[in-house]
Amino acid sequence: MSNLRAITSCTVAAGLFAMLTGCMSPMHSSRNLLRTSQQAADRLAKNIEQPLVPGEGSILVASFVNVDDMNDSSSFGRIASEQIASALAREPHMFPVVEVRLRENIFLKEQAGEFLLSREAMDVSKKHDAQALLVGTYAVGHESVYISARLVNPVSNQIVSSYDFNVRLDDNTKTLVGYKRIHRASWWNRIWGGKDVWSKANREYYKYYPDNL
Repeated sequence: MSNLRAITSCTVAAGLFAMLTGCMSPMHSSRNLLRTSQQAADRLAKNIEQPLVPGEGSILVASFVNVDDMNDSSSFGRIASEQIASALAREPHMFPVVEVRLRENIFLKEQAGEFLLSREAMDVSKKHDAQALLVGTYAVGHESVYISARLVNPVSNQIVSSYDFNVRLDDNTKTLVGYKRIHRASWWNRIWGGKDVWSKANREYYKYYPDNL
């Protein structure tokens, strides 16, 4: 009887731990994204090859886009660029960031795989006398989202600073990149390693392809 009680207690404790871990995940992810965005801003400022002068031209911000579709962004792409821009505008950097939202189609894709600024992006930059554009791409992997942030000179189209980093692909990040939870594992299944299923596909897809669950 004592062994049964011990097993039951362990099972309940494991279930509570799994549920509490799931509850804490969004908060941890929010801190992770904020921290990595601040680090990205610090590294972008440190890596600048051509000095940016406060008060002599602004930095314009564009939403980070999906590397596989340069016309596609997401809540993740927008908030990542906004957080990096905010960090660049604060001490100790104090760069003049202007609140002008550029469209997502700011890149022109070359055959060689290089990405050039579109004419619209260059025209808007000239209008606001911008020193640089904050642009970036991201790719969603199995466990992480990989981000490449760049400061680009709008006149020469040259990258003046860049920084690559990644963010853990947890439940909160999956929501930001546009995934939806289509199958939720029960707390009992979680004890034995069961996981939720997230996808950009809908439930109808998995009705016909149940093996993907």
